[in-house]
Amino acid sequence: MTVRMGRRRLLGVATMVTVAGSPLVYLLGEGLAQLAHAESRSRRRLRERLVSLLRSGDKARQIGRMYLWSRSPPPTLDELISNVVPTIDQDAALTSERWELRQYVRDAVEADYEEVYLVPIGGWLLSETEAELCALTVEPAAP
Repeated sequence: MTVRMGRRRLLGVATMVTVAGSPLVYLLGEGLAQLAHAESRSRRRLRERLVSLLRSGDKARQIGRMYLWSRSPPPTLDELISNVVPTIDQDAALTSERWELRQYVRDAVEADYEEVYLVPIGGWLLSETEAELCALTVEPAAP
């Protein structure tokens, strides 16, 4: 048995769905906004933890600027963080001990050298992970 739906009935159903669904869409939007804000805070904390592994902030900032300048378009802060610590490992990196995070980054740097993922900066060949870690020290430009 088929039910024919006329234009009036279709518009009535569409209106009901829109009116009834509006609060749900609002709540869903609010939840996603809160989730995005929490994710932003955790990425900031992860960035701070990664930057704290570097010994010389000024030298790292110089290298980071050169690296960002050599990329077109320059990677975003989120891309840099995800390149240094893949998204799947970020929660573990936030809760790990400092020596574990340092070992994680060291292993990533060694893997870059083995796979020849190198970036020439200022006459040196750095691993991509090293260069991206240094780029995390550069404050992002204000929008």
